[in-house]
Amino acid sequence: VTAGNAENVKDDLNGLDKAVSAVLVQRTIERNQLLVTIAKSKLSRNPDDKGEKRTKPEELVRLYDLLIQ
Repeated sequence: VTAGNAENVKDDLNGLDKAVSAVLVQRTIERNQLLVTIAKSKLSRNPDDKGEKRTKPEELVRLYDLLIQ
């Protein structure tokens, strides 16, 4: 393995790491947006017979806080 080749491999791995990190951040944002949507729908409706809990406003605030970080 030459020094130039090792440098190319390092650059490729750094690029791959950045790409994977970007996808991870995007998926996390999408997940948090979905959680906000679910929490908002639970906020406005009555709990059903299945023991489903109603969303507390502070839970919604926490989810929005995660989105803006």
